[in-house]
Amino acid sequence: MKDFLKYTLASCLGMVVAIIILSIIGFISIAGFVSFLSSEEDQVSIPESGVIELKLDQLVPEKTNNAPISPFAFSLEQQNIVGLQDMIRLIQYAKTDDKVQGIYINLSGNTLSSASAYDLRKAIEDFKTTEKFVFANSDYYDQRSYYLASVADSIYIHPTGTVDFRGFGVMIPFIKGMLDKIGIEARVFYAGDFKSATEPIRRKDMSEANREQTKEYIRDLYNTFLNDIAASRNTTPEALEALADKFEIQFTEDALQHGLVDRIVYEDQFIDAVRKRVHDDSEKEVNIISINKYFVKHKKDIANISGEKEVAIVYFEGGIVVEGEDPATISSDRYVKLLREIREKDDLAAVVIRVNSGGGSALASDKIAREIQLIRDKGIPVVSSMGDLAASGGYYIAAPADVIFAAPNTLTGSIGVFSVIPQAQRLLQDKIGLTFDTVATGPFATSFNIVNDLSDKESSFFQSSVDSIYQQFLRHVAQARNMTVEEVHKVAQGRVWSGQKALEIQLVDEIGNMQDALNKVIEIAEISDYKIREYPKMKNPLEKLLENFGDGGGSNPKLKKQAEAFLAETFPQYQIKKEYESMKGVQMKLPFYLQNKQQKQWQLHY
Repeated sequence: MKDFLKYTLASCLGMVVAIIILSIIGFISIAGFVSFLSSEEDQVSIPESGVIELKLDQLVPEKTNNAPISPFAFSLEQQNIVGLQDMIRLIQYAKTDDKVQGIYINLSGNTLSSASAYDLRKAIEDFKTTEKFVFANSDYYDQRSYYLASVADSIYIHPTGTVDFRGFGVMIPFIKGMLDKIGIEARVFYAGDFKSATEPIRRKDMSEANREQTKEYIRDLYNTFLNDIAASRNTTPEALEALADKFEIQFTEDALQHGLVDRIVYEDQFIDAVRKRVHDDSEKEVNIISINKYFVKHKKDIANISGEKEVAIVYFEGGIVVEGEDPATISSDRYVKLLREIREKDDLAAVVIRVNSGGGSALASDKIAREIQLIRDKGIPVVSSMGDLAASGGYYIAAPADVIFAAPNTLTGSIGVFSVIPQAQRLLQDKIGLTFDTVATGPFATSFNIVNDLSDKESSFFQSSVDSIYQQFLRHVAQARNMTVEEVHKVAQGRVWSGQKALEIQLVDEIGNMQDALNKVIEIAEISDYKIREYPKMKNPLEKLLENFGDGGGSNPKLKKQAEAFLAETFPQYQIKKEYESMKGVQMKLPFYLQNKQQKQWQLHY
């Protein structure tokens, strides 16, 4: 017993000492991080002359740092995820920065979608109006990468690389056959003949309506692709399309022969080409400046924060949901509060909303759109700018603006509604032998579950709800766009349009980027002395890491709330598991558990 106490006390003492040491180390590390963070700008030096490297191999959000961060992928070398709009501003700033001699577009990876690439390409075109150069280099170009590369003065490629140039196509996986095999049926309720989001779970091929809309919008996107490349490469859209249709570009030599690239080089040869362009001397070093470092050094220079009146830019990026605070997610709980705070500002003069969303919750979309309308009702002009997507719920949010801008290759419209109820009776009963019996106080008490097939009345309820929300969507757009409900219905029905076509059918007002939208709202507001504020406020990855893990989350309300919610949700299941593990012999207990947590309601989706 004496030895037992001795070893126990020794172990406890060792544990306490270890905790103290680890705490001290942790405190020192965190203090170092904070020091590093506070002097972020001072620790970045820009050489007297250099070339900006525009590397696009990681997700590029609309707004800087508005992206989910994995702590396992975090690196102190990249404290910020530079957003598209800041990239464009940096390129505009670099145009007159004597320290910048050119831009190197590193297309070893490219995450930009069509409209984002279009906007960035326009900024690089403007940069080229100076005597500065733009080079593009990659081991391999897919069509998305090549579209951006084509704006460069010179395009370089590795000898064993290639340019994938074969035209645009869409392949959609349909899983209804698989669901049939495993015994799951998806009961789908939708409004709009072109609302195709649910086709993969209710059909085995594309409907004619979906085929028609897809064929039209990818043709529009393809035309923009061909026209822009042709203008940059001194050829014609017809010639480029012929190359794609005949699959003429199979090897690097083919790309060189047909004028799609300028030189076939190894990486060291590319660096030599940049060196000669910069120094006219192959012995001098080339200073490559990453876009991340350039952002840290000049983020204050590209921010307009000194005017009298405020112009608010609000970014709506990601799926639309009711709850949540995750980056790249549009939750009505968060954005309704934010928009109210903006509306109540005494110095607010105008608002630009930048939408890059394919939609989501109908309820959340309506809540957010209401707040945007209230800003307009106060006499504050609002202009919408659309990114890669402003469709369905994304368009619902954009619609209340005074003026709507889109890129020609923005995907928009999709004015329609759907709801899905999975049915798993055959899987549960026929496949695995799981059956259910029911006692209820009324015919609808246990309705809307995956166990019992929907009755005619239940199905009618769902379809009526979908139709009702669709009519609300039509009225919302009709009022915002000064159209009749019938006129909106003709171009709605869930149909997806390109930005160029949306202009023709009056769903948008002008083709342009966010700077065009900003210029327009300033013109409407009739202001000259203004400051720009961007929302929502974002923290960089290091700040997020420190916030979440700096003290184990103990004093972090957000992290604590998330942990409590997770534990509250899973603890009952944990209790049941432990109880079953402890069961031995004959039991005397109820055959069920009472659940006092409210069930989540089904949602309609735009």
